Amino acid sequence: MQGDRITNLQRTGRFVIQQGLSDDSWLGIVWFASSASTHHGLVQLHIQSAKDSLISALPTRATGVTCIGCGIDKALEVCLTCFVQYICRCVVIFFRLKIISVKCFK
Repeated sequence: MQGDRITNLQRTGRFVIQQGLSDDSWLGIVWFASSASTHHGLVQLHIQSAKDSLISALPTRATGVTCIGCGIDKALEVCLTCFVQYICRCVVIFFRLKIISVKCFK
């Protein structure tokens, strides 16, 4: 997923973060390849600096390995962190199977 596809991933991610979600939404970013890691914990999108921070966590390159299950497990872990603090439901958004965003609602 290099070149145009990573550019499209970046463009789509920026759009979702800036305009696709309401300001009272919560979002976190998980990257995954052969394993998964949280690249940005859950933050509320009510201030521009939170959105900018999420945008800076979007991937800029991809590897050839994709462990989708690893990404889902990590996203659910991030989501459960949200459950500890809020009574909420989570929606997992996949971007070309390389990034998972977790959106929490109070």
